[in-house]
Amino acid sequence: MKMIAWNYQGVGSVAFHNHAYELHHRHRPDILIIVEPRIAEERVQVVINTLPYTHSRRVDPNGFSGGIWMLWNESTSCQVEILTHSEHSIHALVKVSSPSLSILLTAIYASSNFYKRQLFWNYLQNLATLLTLPRVLLGDFNDMLSEDEKMGGLPLNRNRVTAFRNCLDTCGLLDLNF
Repeated sequence: MKMIAWNYQGVGSVAFHNHAYELHHRHRPDILIIVEPRIAEERVQVVINTLPYTHSRRVDPNGFSGGIWMLWNESTSCQVEILTHSEHSIHALVKVSSPSLSILLTAIYASSNFYKRQLFWNYLQNLATLLTLPRVLLGDFNDMLSEDEKMGGLPLNRNRVTAFRNCLDTCGLLDLNF
């Protein structure tokens, strides 16, 4: 099973359409997650319908900020069941037939606002205490774990790093890097 998370601002463009088809042709992902699509609401479903996926779930952005699309093709080897969604996430149960495995997949677009992001980290930590399934979180966390992950700008806020690190540690998550 292949999953790809992609932060692509401007999914209404011809360039996006070409990139999406090339990505699909090369890698054949079963699940594609697009975060921060930046497209006018009236065009969203039209663009989704042009992509090579038979199923979708989306969380609409606030204005042009945020937004999550989860797209997938169901088959005998991979089935997706959407469990719930919020302003910052879509949770799905993914069942893979070979090897027989079920995972919780969470597509994330965390707020750029530190306070809202911290509330989301608390939500993820509380959820982690209830879960027994293996899980994968993909998307844009809008946060960093170290100064090495940024170029230029102001120094990284230590409270921000600590809050994000605590969330990952409490949830038992590993950063697989980009």
